Amino acid sequence: MRERGYTLVSVTMAMVLAAMLAITFFSGASNDTRNELLSRSYLVAHRLNSAVTTYYDARCQSGVVASPSVADLVAGGILQNSSVVAFPAGGVLESITINKSANTPALFKYKVRFLSQGDAAIAAGGKLNAVAAGRFVTWTLVNHSNTESAVSEGDEYLRAFGGTSC
Repeated sequence: MRERGYTLVSVTMAMVLAAMLAITFFSGASNDTRNELLSRSYLVAHRLNSAVTTYYDARCQSGVVASPSVADLVAGGILQNSSVVAFPAGGVLESITINKSANTPALFKYKVRFLSQGDAAIAAGGKLNAVAAGRFVTWTLVNHSNTESAVSEGDEYLRAFGGTSC
């Protein structure tokens, strides 16, 4: 007499296999999501750069401009709130630095601390303007209001009305 159906061992094996596949899929999906978030860190740096550019351009005619904090940008009404420039996956903005030499556009540097060296490497993502060192990434961005057309228009204005150029 032949019995039909599945044995307890075959059902258990199928459940174990399905559980292993589910764990593999969900852990990989979670890692992909984290990598995607970290790789978008440069977008936050560019959003922050827009705010710092606005801050700098409003103050550069009066002389040396102190490097702002995110709180300064929010207090000045340039940013709506600090979450607009919050770095993903545990990244924390350590510093904003403004470097300005004569006859060159201002350089803005953003130093961000990540949870691990691997996170920092993913966040830097091989971008030419990002340098990863340990758990830190420093983005160096040029004052984007100093494009060729903006500089030449500014120079024409200064020639006509006098003043100094940022």
